[in-house]
Amino acid sequence: MPSWRSARGDGCAPKAGRPCRATRACARGTALRLGAARSGVRAYLAVAGLAVPAVLGSRSTHVRARLGGLAGRALQAGDRLPAGPPPAAAAALAGRLAAAAVPGAALTPAPWRSRRGRRPARRSEGPRPGGAVRLRAVRGRAQRFEAESLEAFFARPYRVSAQADRMGCRLEGEPLRLRAAGEMLSEAVVPGTVQVPAGGQPIALLADAQTTGGYPRIAQIAVVDLPLLAQARAGTPVRFEEIPLAEAQALYLLQELAFRRLEAVVRARIESL
Repeated sequence: MPSWRSARGDGCAPKAGRPCRATRACARGTALRLGAARSGVRAYLAVAGLAVPAVLGSRSTHVRARLGGLAGRALQAGDRLPAGPPPAAAAALAGRLAAAAVPGAALTPAPWRSRRGRRPARRSEGPRPGGAVRLRAVRGRAQRFEAESLEAFFARPYRVSAQADRMGCRLEGEPLRLRAAGEMLSEAVVPGTVQVPAGGQPIALLADAQTTGGYPRIAQIAVVDLPLLAQARAGTPVRFEEIPLAEAQALYLLQELAFRRLEAVVRARIESL
């Protein structure tokens, strides 16, 4: 049975050179190539049925903690990932696509792919080269910062620095100043927390954020906008827009509802094949 893969991002292409950006069944022995991204910094290749050991209920990799995945490290040239039985939905889709495949075809696209290759733009794919990122954020512990710094944070642009990974993204711009120097107790932090270390340049935490932090926090980025920052290249302008907590929560609920609707539509389409 062919395997089921879903590729996302502008840098993904099969060996023939055509962009994927879709769910496809791949014949045994098919070679896929991930090229340089034309926008953003990350592309994704989802393979149904990877059989690496589960750690804390997940097969993902946390490189800094050396947990999960393949020996807790980033993949290297020559690595082989073991394949296991795919989930029921993936197996059903792969079987139906195999039955509809053209003999000898390496890739068989899922039927919900647009025939003309067009699709609506998505905020999570990040800006085009040179474009600015607008991040909605809830004000944090404002009383710890000088009024001028707090105003500048939401009014003036920053730029993504070269110091960025899955743990966090350091921004460059006007240094932020505290009302009074001093240490603070460590508190819980989550992806999206914007901390300000002694140098005054903010750091936005991302997917692999630590669990606690002692730096003052000036804002919390809305969850729905975090993928934009994660896909921003070094040098990308970033602007923060202050929103109330209720709006950030409403945006999150709408996104979760959209994801659940999408899942239901995809499952229904698979079952109808």
